[in-house]
Amino acid sequence: MCDHGHSHGAGGGGCSSEVSEVIHADEGIEYNMNSLIDKDKVTVLNESIDGSGVRVFKDWREHLDNHGAGGGCSSEVSEVIHADEGIEYNMNSLIDKDKVTVLNESIDGSGVRVFKDWREHLDKTFYVESDVDEELLFNIPFTGHVKLTGITIMGDLNDTHPSRIRIFKDRESMSFSDIEGAKPDQEMQLKQDDEAKIDYPLIVTKFGNVHHLTLHFPSNFGGDETRIYYIAKIDYPLIVTKFGNVHHLTLHFPSNFGGNETRIYYIGLRGSFQHALRDQIVIATYEARPVPDDHKHSIPNANSYDVC
Repeated sequence: MCDHGHSHGAGGGGCSSEVSEVIHADEGIEYNMNSLIDKDKVTVLNESIDGSGVRVFKDWREHLDNHGAGGGCSSEVSEVIHADEGIEYNMNSLIDKDKVTVLNESIDGSGVRVFKDWREHLDKTFYVESDVDEELLFNIPFTGHVKLTGITIMGDLNDTHPSRIRIFKDRESMSFSDIEGAKPDQEMQLKQDDEAKIDYPLIVTKFGNVHHLTLHFPSNFGGDETRIYYIAKIDYPLIVTKFGNVHHLTLHFPSNFGGNETRIYYIGLRGSFQHALRDQIVIATYEARPVPDDHKHSIPNANSYDVC
């Protein structure tokens, strides 16, 4: 029985959309968004080890390493296809990893490590595992505004693999209490995947300009814990209308495939950097407008066209 004060319901209602394609990633594909996650601010609720949740946002090169300490739109996957090698899961490098928080991770700090570089995504040394039950909750800030188009998640081919994911954009520091009854921007059923070969498209219109992402894994496939080795965000079919401009993402994994815990080894995000956060833009704008009196020796004469 969970003791962190939230229900184990299926999450919010809202529109129901069918996801017709799940992309299988080949070795050349990179989940490139993990580097944009502000990992220091990521929170994972219900992780069995504090700090383990943030560690699944690994570099792709480490996503197969599984040795270590460790409503919105409801989408049904109806088809699996192979992705071209040119696709890159490149967003993990844009994650502000120092600010990532993972609730209910069994080991503190383990959750952020699943946002690996794509080249390391098969390394299962680091993973995140849930603590008191199978749920995991990731709060993932980015270093700027990004466009997210897809996500891949790597676990084990057993009951600790998360079975559902609920995704929230730009709702910072969500807790399990906040998740309860909240309508996700997108919700999907997951398949067991131990090599991060399945790509789940996001609603691009919702995730086109994002600065924070929340991932909720509410369940697994029947295990006592949920385990994740790798998570990556990608710039490939998410539901583009929803994830076109995001600065914060919340992921909720509400269930697994029957396990008491949920385990994740890797989470990868793919997408593109849109623009910096407002405080960074203000500084850049100020510096981009020089005051002539401050540059008397750099701009000698307007008529000479010799402008430094």
